[in-house]
Amino acid sequence: MRPRWAWVMATALAGAVVALAFAPAALGDDDDDDDDGAENVPVTFLLDAGPPAPNLDGGVASSVADASATGPTPPVPLAPPHPVGTDPMTLDPGASTSVGGPNTGFLSGGVPLPSDIPGLRSNTNRPNRDGFYGTVEMVRSLVRAAAVVNAEMPGSELTVNDIALPQGGRIRHHGSHQSGRDVDVLFYLHDRRGRPRPAVGVPLDPQGRGYVFNNLASGGDDVRVKLDARRTWRFVRAMLEDEEAAVQRVYVVEHLRTLLLREARRQRAPAAVRRRFEESTCQPGRPHDDHLHLRLYCTPDDMRDGRCTDSAPMYPWRRAQLRTAGLDPAMQARVRRPRGPRPAATPRRRGGGGLPAAATPTMHERARTFLALRETWSRPPRTGRSFCR
Repeated sequence: MRPRWAWVMATALAGAVVALAFAPAALGDDDDDDDDGAENVPVTFLLDAGPPAPNLDGGVASSVADASATGPTPPVPLAPPHPVGTDPMTLDPGASTSVGGPNTGFLSGGVPLPSDIPGLRSNTNRPNRDGFYGTVEMVRSLVRAAAVVNAEMPGSELTVNDIALPQGGRIRHHGSHQSGRDVDVLFYLHDRRGRPRPAVGVPLDPQGRGYVFNNLASGGDDVRVKLDARRTWRFVRAMLEDEEAAVQRVYVVEHLRTLLLREARRQRAPAAVRRRFEESTCQPGRPHDDHLHLRLYCTPDDMRDGRCTDSAPMYPWRRAQLRTAGLDPAMQARVRRPRGPRPAATPRRRGGGGLPAAATPTMHERARTFLALRETWSRPPRTGRSFCR
């Protein structure tokens, strides 16, 4: 008989993952080694989100005040956000402008993500209640990609977390997400029987498996889930193929990148799309094992306006695009933050309680084992890929 510790480790390696029963806030990404703040990570590592942001419902003065109170003042007057309920597909491409860079920007004419269309869910439990505004290109690309998945696999639903605040600027739990060109989406998931199930903020192991732990004192009510690679890859492919979107980055943990590439080959995705995914995907400073973070490049129109700047990297295909448009790259100044110990995590309550930041004597073994196991993939690997640090 195997010793008990071996059984626990084997169980954990097969898929023990700590999760919220809804999509939580989380600790986040790197953009050129800059911490991207809290996004969708399990409450184990969650910084206290504080009170929710005010619901602006398209208001202007309060959003500008919020931005300037926590960061720099917008360099130019910002157009008001479009009202909630606006159909993004009817808007002119110039309806919004991304001002500045992902980590230093604002959003003029922010477009709200629709909340009432088939195949897409604007998550009301997102880390920032009003974080559902983006550029018109960002919002339209999400709507189109979700529609593609739902059309090919009926009943699919993309869950979207934070994009940006109504007029961008600094946003709680993120270093980026400031100029309307970053978005967090949750993975499509299966239940243990292989049936589609609603997305949750569940970290997934190298086999794509995870658990929602409902009672930390007992493993009897753990709910097992698994990455729906077919649907998730189809969404990613649709985003990469969207000419209006110009996806720059896909932040995701390395082992899920591997699973998605395997699915791309299984689906016989075009070689050019696979190569684009291969070069644009990186694991940032926090693992992104429970969600995808996508970033778009500036549009040529926003660059001609002289206000939109991109972050690194600048791929060869992107430089060729800009040359064709008669433009030179406009790069965001490097954002440096002090290095040092990360702040202590503060649990956030959920339903019947919160998951502590460290193992406790009452926590069942699978959960305790995972807290140590997850560290094995939490640091960015040395991949040798030229566009990943």
